[in-house]
Amino acid sequence: MPSRITLVSVAVLVSCGAARPLPDGVSDEFKQWAKMYEKEYESDEESVRRFGTWSDNKDKVTNHNLEADAGRSTFRMALNAFGDMAVEEYRATMLGRSASAKFFAGGEWTPEGLSDLAAPKSWDWRKHGVVTKVKDQAQCGSCWAFSAVAAMEGAFNLKANGTVPAACKGTICGNKKIPCCSFSEQEIVDCTRNGHDTCKQGGEPHDGVLEVAKQKKGVINTEKQYPYTSGGGTTKGVCKSESGGVQTGITGYTQVVPRGNENAVKMAIWQHPVVSIAIDASQDSFQFYKEGVYIESQCKNDASDLDHAVAIVGYGTYHAGADVAADEGTGTAYWLVRNSWGTSWGDNGYIKMARNKDNQCGVATDAIFAHIGSGSAAVAQDTIVV
Repeated sequence: MPSRITLVSVAVLVSCGAARPLPDGVSDEFKQWAKMYEKEYESDEESVRRFGTWSDNKDKVTNHNLEADAGRSTFRMALNAFGDMAVEEYRATMLGRSASAKFFAGGEWTPEGLSDLAAPKSWDWRKHGVVTKVKDQAQCGSCWAFSAVAAMEGAFNLKANGTVPAACKGTICGNKKIPCCSFSEQEIVDCTRNGHDTCKQGGEPHDGVLEVAKQKKGVINTEKQYPYTSGGGTTKGVCKSESGGVQTGITGYTQVVPRGNENAVKMAIWQHPVVSIAIDASQDSFQFYKEGVYIESQCKNDASDLDHAVAIVGYGTYHAGADVAADEGTGTAYWLVRNSWGTSWGDNGYIKMARNKDNQCGVATDAIFAHIGSGSAAVAQDTIVV
């Protein structure tokens, strides 16, 4: 995977006024889809070209779902907001994890007294009021920042246990509507590595955590204080952190090792809410994922092949059309993964990715969680071993 993400020219605009009418020669179904996702194109020629791409994608989705109906696939697809994007454009626009050689391994940290047998058969941190609503990076390669923030939010909200500072007032998490904090992805994009990791460049989640731990001494602005503005595909890279941010106590991150060991990730997510991971999301099956357990034979898991950053919030087993805490040998084990493409993508913004399937798509290759210290803001780069 190249270290630099090149953003192609995207002639898909959100309409801010009267929508440009679509020309003759495109189907009514396409017109309805374009209206649903507020698509407007620069010219009739562009509209027709996009319609051709949309039609090809519609055929792919339909054919795949026929395979799923016949029991030959474990997941279904849907023609979502990326319906008019060829897979090459999708990769260049939406995927922004930039591989880094900076893998830290400080002292080893072993969860004393824990074993795989002790871990529950299913787990979901959303039920514990520490996971914020699904967010939307839009057309910016900033997934790494959203992944980093998700990990930091999880760590802080668990520690806060419903008692949050005034800056977070009005934000709630989970069905129980527990007060929580939602932090700023735009601050991470603008400030990390002095704004070097732009929408086009991409970045690494651990750099975002280190920005807060090392440069900001544990302080980060909330989403309300520093709103996200890079959805159009550009960022100025100018850090404008406001005073009065939240002191999170974050001192660094913990790397999950051995790399590629899914059992280690399971132990980590059971004990630490929200684990940031990097994955291979380059296939059009991921682009149009809708529901079910994502098993993709074309996925790769080498560190250099991972092009998207997301966050694990739990795990479980899919069995007989339902999620159950049952014997994993009788169902399809999955990771519950939170994406940053809004709730119209996937299963309300989530995807169930195959678990215990040879580290498929690299879910366990580069996994970290945010570390909250007890006092100083010295950077901690520990590892977790099992």
